[in-house]
Amino acid sequence: MKLKLLFLFFFSCIIQYSFSQITCVYGSYSGTGSAHSITGIGFLPAAVIIKGGSNGAYVKVSSMGTTSSRLWADNGALVTNAITGFNSDGFSVGTISGVNALGTTYYFVAMSASFPGLRTGSYTGNGGSSQNIAYSSGSGLGIFNIIIPATSGGGGVSGVDGTQYHFGVNSSGGTGNGSGTGGIPVSGIQVYSSYNVTGRTYHYISFVNSAGISNGNSYSGNNSDDRNYNSLGLNPLAAFIYKAGDSDISWKNNKISTDNTMFFTANASASNRIQSFITGGFQLGNDADVNATGSTYYYMGIGGAAVSTLPIELFHFDVQCATDKHSVNIHWTTASETNNDYFTIERSEDGANFVAIGTVKGAGNSTRSIDYQFTDYEPAGSVNYYRLKQTDFDGRNKTFGIAAKNCSTDDQTNVELSLQENPISESSVIYNLNYNHDGLVTMHLYNSLGMEIDQNTFYHRSGSNIYYRELPAIAPGVYMLSISDGANKKTVKLVKQ
Repeated sequence: MKLKLLFLFFFSCIIQYSFSQITCVYGSYSGTGSAHSITGIGFLPAAVIIKGGSNGAYVKVSSMGTTSSRLWADNGALVTNAITGFNSDGFSVGTISGVNALGTTYYFVAMSASFPGLRTGSYTGNGGSSQNIAYSSGSGLGIFNIIIPATSGGGGVSGVDGTQYHFGVNSSGGTGNGSGTGGIPVSGIQVYSSYNVTGRTYHYISFVNSAGISNGNSYSGNNSDDRNYNSLGLNPLAAFIYKAGDSDISWKNNKISTDNTMFFTANASASNRIQSFITGGFQLGNDADVNATGSTYYYMGIGGAAVSTLPIELFHFDVQCATDKHSVNIHWTTASETNNDYFTIERSEDGANFVAIGTVKGAGNSTRSIDYQFTDYEPAGSVNYYRLKQTDFDGRNKTFGIAAKNCSTDDQTNVELSLQENPISESSVIYNLNYNHDGLVTMHLYNSLGMEIDQNTFYHRSGSNIYYRELPAIAPGVYMLSISDGANKKTVKLVKQ
């Protein structure tokens, strides 16, 4: 199954069998150009890495704060329109092309704090030639480490050869590569002077070795093509490789079925590097990025079991009483669909026991928002509960949301809401509200993540009235405008060009 927002496919890196909990997921999605959430991964992430096309890799760890992330190879600061948040079941992306250009395929890794091979956190540079950093939680030696400055300075990478750390500096972050000057810490990581500027904050993703889950070490290149490196002690779904003295990271996940390998810098994927995953390791080509004679390479491999989720993003779902004051109209909107066969509408009188009352054919594959409607002409009782089940072509399914409605009362509230202009080009909106009661109502504007970005409460006199609202500066995309009196609600889709 594939789940919410975009074309989402993924593989779990590891399942903690004692708890049956997925803690690491690799996958891919297709960009839409509109901010959205990717959910269904099964946990709250502690770290996410995203790479698509010839863009550089964007990285977010929980220590960066709620909305911030960073382009690893960039010489700038944290940004707020790339990986925009971690959710209880996934993560959100903004509209920046590095993570969400229309039609671009993006590959990602998402890891939870309980993934045994992962440590994340931040530290402050002290200006020394090297510094040993203790983990904020957990233990183990950081075998393969990705370092991200919070301010200026390109991202770094370090690996262990068994006796000392070796550091590489991204080309956007300055010059210099080197080895550690002090002893390897028993637990934690060692950072080099280029990642240790006095007073500067750095965030890190650190991989430790965990039996059967993650394994990193070093090897020497021999320039042989189709070289099978099978000393990991696990069957990897992903691998990171960094060449000593280089300024990049080569990486691949199991969603890339071709010979291609990605890079952390702004370069397109290329062949003849990490060619494929094999039993106990990976197969290498003879490109110098991964296998030049006499060069030393540091790697980290991660294994696990395969899972997937449903192929729709459910942008909007609500129920409204029909004009006959008895029937119920069920509305929903998808932002994108992949392999989507049909929807099943289910109804319950108690909110617990549901029965199917109808189906609606899905779009199959789509990268645009699509509105759907189904009418329940014979509600079962005074209050009816509705939910939506989506089924893909191979029979896998997922159930979304529960919404309740009572259309049996004598005094029905009639709310009609329409936009005088849609799409809009400016950050203002004119709408017509036809509401058959006097009283206070509230206008809400939500973005595609379901976050409220504007609210206005006003007194409405019964009848049809036109209202003008100056909105906060909003980016192009799809929004939802709703009017509510606390008991009744009407919602329409608003598009900003």
